[in-house]
Amino acid sequence: MTGQIHVAAACLVAAGAAESIYSTTNQTLLQLMAPFELRGRIVSALQVQPLCLGLGGLTTGAAVDQFGATGVSVFISLVALAIGLAILATSSRMRDLRLS
Repeated sequence: MTGQIHVAAACLVAAGAAESIYSTTNQTLLQLMAPFELRGRIVSALQVQPLCLGLGGLTTGAAVDQFGATGVSVFISLVALAIGLAILATSSRMRDLRLS
């Protein structure tokens, strides 16, 4: 049992680090891509993110009760991958983005 706790703690640390990297990258890209006069509005819109996370957790929890954790995890991952690929395929602005 003790070994499982250490593995779980390591996974939580990795997940927290990945979320921090995602959040920082997301906010940086939004600010860099937005016109200067809209940057304040972008910051305001980002304040809605915690609400969306709560609603997403609620709906995901309900789906896990119905379909199981593995199936819901695979489904969410595939949807996120499809959305990411669709954005890359249709947005020349995202494809041409360089942070140098």
